[in-house]
Amino acid sequence: MKNTKSKEFLSEVNILCKVHHSNLVSLYVMSCLLGFTSFQLLFFLFIL
Repeated sequence: MKNTKSKEFLSEVNILCKVHHSNLVSLYVMSCLLGFTSFQLLFFLFIL
């Protein structure tokens, strides 16, 4: 199940990375390991 979630996450990231528009901000992805738990973060950089 964990492997399936990782594949789904990467699939979503690949789709979002292909979207380019002047009104959209940059997309960043980070994968973290905290103890024995790993998790992925997906965030956007917004600059005023």
